[in-house]
Amino acid sequence: EIFELLEKFAQYGFNKSHATAYALIAYQTAWLKTYYASEFLAANMNTEMNDINRIVTLINEARDQGVIVDAPNVNISFSEFRAVSNKTISFGLSAIKNVGAKAAESIVQYRQDNILYKTIFDLCKVYGSVNKRAIESLIQAGACDDLSGNRSQQFDIVDTAIKFGQKFFQEQQSLQESLFNNSNSNSSIMMEPKLPDLNEWSNRDSLKREKEMLGFYLSGNPLNDYLDDLNELNNINLLNFPHKMPN
Repeated sequence: EIFELLEKFAQYGFNKSHATAYALIAYQTAWLKTYYASEFLAANMNTEMNDINRIVTLINEARDQGVIVDAPNVNISFSEFRAVSNKTISFGLSAIKNVGAKAAESIVQYRQDNILYKTIFDLCKVYGSVNKRAIESLIQAGACDDLSGNRSQQFDIVDTAIKFGQKFFQEQQSLQESLFNNSNSNSSIMMEPKLPDLNEWSNRDSLKREKEMLGFYLSGNPLNDYLDDLNELNNINLLNFPHKMPN
C-alpha cells in the first residue's frame, strides 16, 4: 500500500511546502501581469535578450494584453527593454544585432548628457564604442527613423558620418588642450555634409533588413500585401487550431 502511494506520487507530486511556495509565486506573477503588465513583460524580455524566439513570443503576448512594443529609437530607447507607459514598451537597443550593451549604453548616456540626436552625424559623435557596424544596424533596424533623411540616405553616408565623428572628437580634444594651455584659439565650427539624393528603400527591402537586425518583423510584414487573399483562401484559424480535423 505504501509503495502504491509512492508510485502515484512519483508521477509528479508536490509536498505542502513546495505547493505553498508555488502558489505564492503564481499569485505574485498574476498580480504583476494584471497591474504592471508592461513592466512585467519588459523584465521578462530582458531576461530572454539572447533568445529571439522567446522575445517574439513575449511580444505577441504583449500585444494580446494590449501592450505595444515600439520600434527601437535612438532618441527614446534604452539599452534594455523598458516600460515607458502602462501600455507601451520601448525596444532595447542592445537587442539589435551588432550593437551590444556597451554601444547601446554609450548612445543613451550621450543623449542624456547632451541633446536629442537630430542627424546621423550627431549619432557618430558618440565616439569609441559605437562603430560602423553598429550604426548600420541601427539604421536598418529603424532606430534612426527620427533623424533627418531616410534609411537609404543614412546608410549610404555612414562612412562619411564616421569620419565626421572622428574629426569632431579630435576637435574636442584639441579644444580641451588649448584651454589647459590658456590658448585664446577658438574651436572651429564643423559643417555637416549633405545627405545624398537617394530614394527610400522599398517597403519589402526595409522589412528584410529589419528582420536581419532584429530577428523578426516588427514594423510590418511582407505578407500584409496579400492579407486579403490569405483570408479568402484560409478556412481554419491557426490561433484556435482544432485538436481533431473534421471528417
